[in-house]
Amino acid sequence: MTTTLAMVATQFLDRAELSPNTVHSYEMTLLPFLRRYGRSPIEMVTEEAVEAYLASLTHLAENTHNRHRATIRALFNFAVKQGYLEINAIAYLKSRKSHKTVNQDNNTEQIRYLTSEQLGLLYHLVEPNSRLHTLILLLHQTGANVSEILSLDLDQINFGDRCFEVMNQYHQSRWCFYGENLAQVLDHYVQHYRHSGHPALLTAQQPKSKIISRLHYRTAYRDWVNLISQNTELKGCRLQDIRHTFAMERVGFMAVQDLQALMGHDTVQTTLRYYNLSHKSVKNIAQEALKRLR
Repeated sequence: MTTTLAMVATQFLDRAELSPNTVHSYEMTLLPFLRRYGRSPIEMVTEEAVEAYLASLTHLAENTHNRHRATIRALFNFAVKQGYLEINAIAYLKSRKSHKTVNQDNNTEQIRYLTSEQLGLLYHLVEPNSRLHTLILLLHQTGANVSEILSLDLDQINFGDRCFEVMNQYHQSRWCFYGENLAQVLDHYVQHYRHSGHPALLTAQQPKSKIISRLHYRTAYRDWVNLISQNTELKGCRLQDIRHTFAMERVGFMAVQDLQALMGHDTVQTTLRYYNLSHKSVKNIAQEALKRLR
């Protein structure tokens, strides 16, 4: 039986040690979050999804926003203790900076992406792991996020036209496209490593029970952490940073509205962060070059 976020939240709120006032406070804080993700299996609610949700709470004061973050983190800690999750992937989410210091440039600094050198290291290390290699390429070539990719079924992939349709958190659909490189890696994974008997594109098998299931975020996250631990140049890199890399590589080559459509952003302001960051990077490079010429 699938354990949804709402089911875990119910247990979280039903604890005997909580006072009525605390329960009421938690309920008010978690209600908007559960409206968006309550029906989702808890292991499918990724760090990226929680970050996006918290980023959308722009109307909240700093202290209130931090309370929302702390409550959601406590909920996920509870899920780990109860055995629903192996790790709390959102344990280290940072609090929002004060409005006194936050501006558009500071917001762009929250975007982290991989350099060409880091990408080279990453693809060299991941090649023996067909499933993780497929997941990374899907992030890097299509603009889909982690939760969208993990939700894909095999029959959603149009292998002939090299595309698939995803549904974002706002229940809006969009098409994702990929090239020859991913087509080869994806075909190799499906032919030789994907478990049959389950509709999911990315599958996993329990080592003891041999039960086949959809690849859960906690397993993908574990594989990712094991991978990047092999080289210090990749320390601190996150799975969602690969999707940010996809966006940064397209800045300057397409209109902001086109990139917005590929990324599935609800507002163009979200997409503009990549253009602002690119401008800032070019400016820094130019200034450094001028210093060397003096």
